[in-house]
Amino acid sequence: MKDPNAVPGEYVLLNQRYSKLIMLDDHQSEEEREDEIMATGRKHVEIISKRAKSSTSIEKLFNPDKHGLIPQVVVLQGAAGIGKTMMAKKIMFDWASQQLYQNKFNYVFYIYCREMNLHAESEKSSIAEIISKQWPKYHGMKNVIRSILKNENKLLFIIDGFDELRYSFDDQCEVYFCTDPWKEEPVRIILSNLFQKKLLPESYLIITTRPIALEKLHRCLEHPRYFQILGFSTKEREEYFYNFFGNKDQATEALRFVKQNDMLFTMCVIPLVSWIICTVMKQEMERGKDLQKTPCTLTAIYMLYLCSLLKFHQKKSKQDVQTNVKGLCSLAAEGIWKQQILFMEEEVKKHSLDQEQSLSLFLNENLFKRDIDCIQTYSFIHLSFQEFFAALFYVLEEREEQHSENRNKHLQTLLERHIYFRTDFVVGFRFLFGFLNEE
Repeated sequence: MKDPNAVPGEYVLLNQRYSKLIMLDDHQSEEEREDEIMATGRKHVEIISKRAKSSTSIEKLFNPDKHGLIPQVVVLQGAAGIGKTMMAKKIMFDWASQQLYQNKFNYVFYIYCREMNLHAESEKSSIAEIISKQWPKYHGMKNVIRSILKNENKLLFIIDGFDELRYSFDDQCEVYFCTDPWKEEPVRIILSNLFQKKLLPESYLIITTRPIALEKLHRCLEHPRYFQILGFSTKEREEYFYNFFGNKDQATEALRFVKQNDMLFTMCVIPLVSWIICTVMKQEMERGKDLQKTPCTLTAIYMLYLCSLLKFHQKKSKQDVQTNVKGLCSLAAEGIWKQQILFMEEEVKKHSLDQEQSLSLFLNENLFKRDIDCIQTYSFIHLSFQEFFAALFYVLEEREEQHSENRNKHLQTLLERHIYFRTDFVVGFRFLFGFLNEE
């Protein structure tokens, strides 16, 4: 399996890189959550260690709750980069390897919400077609699909990235619904009825989402069981470093370096940040660099990663490199303001990002099938990179003193309206202040 966080061409076994995540099946109070977000260093370690003691595991997602009820719908919520998608794929992998849910589910299906966005509202489909697309071998073999759907209570659907769905489930969905898995309906109707258990009501669901979409999701579900993913504990962070390097001395040196900066080690609670830091540290070691002379802030690490990719992958002139970076920055900033993470090809080209090399470094290219055509879309390799480039956009705009008719592009306007970004741009502000730090 290809690690979605791996560099191009690098394949690793999922179990070699996967470390367990803290997962709680109870709700935190507002105060507890605020303390956790604000804490760094020793205080953060104490809070996370306390949470880790109450952590559950993927094996127990469908265990009876304290009232003896077994949930049919499980919601895995957590921040961007916290490991929701990797956990979903780990569940798929373990089931396929006969290590998980073997007696509970005969079939497990993975539905990617980002792909569902690209099906037009008017496009007709059916749950049977969605299933058959995952298994091209059985496409068109209705008797096989019919046999699969016959035992609903043995089916598990993993719906990844609910927060990325662009369309809403309005009141029409509650009135106009289908109960026939063979009936063709708009995709939003199918998903709405799958969520609300009107379609395949005896099947089971695992849904991943960022907290920002919980309220919308809650309106669609009846009696879900919520789990909160908090990322790596201190132990798992260290385990991840040792798994990544595969060399005890290198891992120990990298950990020693990271632990010098409380904020950096705190951010390692996010699996994606751990991966980025490990990647940068490994590159520095392979070049014979002294880690003690390497910048150790989150912004510096991302900048080092950016410079490394540009240096070793860009074969064009300095002017072309600058154009590509500026294009990435303006695309990222526009996406932040529009709360958009998926970009159509024409949107990318509008920012002068039509060169193949610039796209492959920091944007994922997605090809989705729509009837006989293919839809090409792009997204940043992770939301944190979009926030990084958005922050860089505002810094470049300030320093170059470029004036725009759109005042939303000015740094001062962004700061004045920061209240709108408390949840959507929290890491972005960390990058922003990092860029503005003279050191």
